[in-house]
Amino acid sequence: MTDDTVDKQYEESKSSRPVIEREVILYSEQAQRVYRRNFQQVDNNAFSISVISRAHGNYSQAALAEKDIKNQLAQNCEKLDLELDRIKVLRERIGLVDEGVMSNPLSVKARLSANLSMEFLQLLTKMDDFLCLFEPLVILGEIDYDQRQAITFDWQKRMNKLCTVIRTYAEDLRSLYKGQQEKTSVSDDKLQ
Repeated sequence: MTDDTVDKQYEESKSSRPVIEREVILYSEQAQRVYRRNFQQVDNNAFSISVISRAHGNYSQAALAEKDIKNQLAQNCEKLDLELDRIKVLRERIGLVDEGVMSNPLSVKARLSANLSMEFLQLLTKMDDFLCLFEPLVILGEIDYDQRQAITFDWQKRMNKLCTVIRTYAEDLRSLYKGQQEKTSVSDDKLQ
């Protein structure tokens, strides 16, 4: 099979779904990297958890997955709020009122097909805002480069971990549905 055939089959297998398009500008390298590498997959998996799993009859499993993911998003949001408060205090202490400007912002139209992906994007943009407030402190020497590396990449790692959690739940729910299909198929074979 050629690559063109595989691409054509993939395009034909994609189904239409409702989406909300949201214009987003990401300034920090870390937020851009998370978006580029993971956001489309996060949205697809969130749609799979929230909509497709329910269509297959896995209501309670989908609800449990959503609840756990939302809790993890909320916990990370709370941690980020604490980091933002600390940075704002430090900025006020040194009299820094200017926001950081990044040299190469990424402007995208994010396509959202599930509430979970919207919440993930909100957390990602909040992380981006934090890093824009944070970076000038590094430039001014208030935060050293080792701390910068640890903090910025820790937040990138947290976001990537959330992507993995969402993907894992979607895969588990797909496996559950496939298992149900196989049982139904075996039962149908026995009836014949």
